[in-house]
Amino acid sequence: MSQLNYKESTVARARRVVIKVGSAVLSDVDGLRIDVIEQLAAQIESAVRAGQEIVIVTSGAVAAGRARLSKLQGATIAARQAAAATGQIDLMSAWARAFEGHGRSIAQILLTHQDLAERRRRQNATQTITELLGAGVIPIVNENDTVAVEEIRLGDNDVLSSLVASLVQAGLLIILSDVDGVLTGDPRKREDARLIPVINDPEAEMRGLVAEKAGPLGVGGMATKLKAARQAARAGIAVIIARGREAGIVTAA
Repeated sequence: MSQLNYKESTVARARRVVIKVGSAVLSDVDGLRIDVIEQLAAQIESAVRAGQEIVIVTSGAVAAGRARLSKLQGATIAARQAAAATGQIDLMSAWARAFEGHGRSIAQILLTHQDLAERRRRQNATQTITELLGAGVIPIVNENDTVAVEEIRLGDNDVLSSLVASLVQAGLLIILSDVDGVLTGDPRKREDARLIPVINDPEAEMRGLVAEKAGPLGVGGMATKLKAARQAARAGIAVIIARGREAGIVTAA
């Protein structure tokens, strides 16, 4: 099966979808790309109107904060936390404005891995997201980066998205990045890197085939995306890793 056919059939079958959007998709060196956020919001709105339930896991707060505050350019955890605290406002405002144009409300949900590991807190998160989806609201999830030290360092929004997909019993997890999918090498270093259209065995050894490090705007590389894909697959959730700025990437059409 080709990647295109797999994507179209998988998206069409999924009623509940988690979409993770990476920093490299939503931002550049000047900050957030409002046009990209608006385009994604339009696609998601189309999917919701077609009967799907969508949960977004978004990155971009750190990149937005650094663009706003030139003094927050350090690599320390404290600097990243400060950038996240500042940029989170801009990030959520951009999503809110984009969906407002379609008459759609959003809700912000800040989580850490502890929230998903503890039974009571996990139940509370599940109930909140379920209630929001039932009301036609788009839940937008992010890690609570101002306190989640290890998550910032490791770039675990990819893994968080797989945990959220399991939490809400999604049928599909879409991870949007700045590459076309899983490649046979790092495209920033190898011109012969080619796309692997479909991976039927997510437990297969992939080390050496993918970029282990993130680009300049992100904190998680393809290795973390494959880790997230394997976790989701173990829960019976299909996964698509794709280029986030491609037109129609989150719809079946």
